[in-house]
Amino acid sequence: MERWTIGVGGRRFEASSARLGRSGTPARRPVSRGGAYVSGPTAVQLECTVGDRSILPLLTGAMLGPSQDAEAISAESDGGRRLTARLASYVESGGPVRLRLVVDAPPGPG
Repeated sequence: MERWTIGVGGRRFEASSARLGRSGTPARRPVSRGGAYVSGPTAVQLECTVGDRSILPLLTGAMLGPSQDAEAISAESDGGRRLTARLASYVESGGPVRLRLVVDAPPGPG
């Protein structure tokens, strides 16, 4: 299983688990009206879990929706894959933080 490192806000975080796949409900970038999203028919997503909760304050500027200029998040695997993504959602309930990232471009070979 590939191990992933997530980069946000100038910091890097190790993901304790990660899954790269396709989603039928894509959201790539916000438009200026009504919180609607511009997207294609499917999107590549990286779902991962980060145990370091110091990531939480950095997620606000990276979230699609609250920010028209959502910060890009980088993801790099130990297998050599490098992705740029946007944060679609996250869940935190006192433990590790689960992230759902929508990849800006399909991942290359790796």
